[in-house]
Amino acid sequence: MILVCAAYLLTEIKSPSQEGLAALNPAELFASSEIVITYLTKSDSAEQFNLHSNLTRKGVSIIDEPGWLEIMNRTVNGRNTVKNAPKMENAFDLLLIYEGRKPDQCKLWINEENVYIKRVKEQRVYKVEASKAAKVIAMIEDMEMQVQF
Repeated sequence: MILVCAAYLLTEIKSPSQEGLAALNPAELFASSEIVITYLTKSDSAEQFNLHSNLTRKGVSIIDEPGWLEIMNRTVNGRNTVKNAPKMENAFDLLLIYEGRKPDQCKLWINEENVYIKRVKEQRVYKVEASKAAKVIAMIEDMEMQVQF
């Protein structure tokens, strides 16, 4: 019995179970789940998130364009956090749907050609890479004209 317990402990030390791995390094676990679709709509306020239900109502954009999804993945799973983010004005509600885990509710806003994203339940603010910000802004402007937020 002691030998079996010792063997089990040794295997857990060398290769921890998935639960233990998540506890040791949650960022890698989050990075492994990819965003598969996003929903975007104009936000009513910085405090409320309005994409809880009826995701097909007027004024909601469904975005599954690969370039957009890659930018969102890199931003929210990356380490590009901002300490002194500008005030959130004219924000959008952004719902990120992942493969294999719960969705993220985020706020997205544009300030001086920069794009910022903040998860609703976090204090951290992420900044979209400068080289990708113009593409995100262009896509949002195009959606605003098509969907009429």
